[in-house]
Amino acid sequence: MTALSRAAGHGRPAAPVRLVHLGLGNFFRAHQAWYTGNAPDAADWGIAAFSGRSAGLARALSAQDGLYTLITRASDGDRFSVIGSLSAAYPGTDDDAWLRHLAS
Repeated sequence: MTALSRAAGHGRPAAPVRLVHLGLGNFFRAHQAWYTGNAPDAADWGIAAFSGRSAGLARALSAQDGLYTLITRASDGDRFSVIGSLSAAYPGTDDDAWLRHLAS
């Protein structure tokens, strides 16, 4: 398995952070982040998201430049999409990042 990386050409370049979200869960990643990444002006809207209970997911996503693969299952087969709308992922305890992004 190869880790995703923007430098390696996976996904689009990180957009400037213009949205802040509490939670990095599956629902957020499969819905809000997908819709943001598929908007006509997606290159202008990056998300900074903060984990809730565990810093592990924030670390894993940061190691992949915020990129992850969304799998959509259907009767005619699975579809795989690299989601690139997450520009930054932080543990929920990173108060400095939280305040910095909200202030901007």
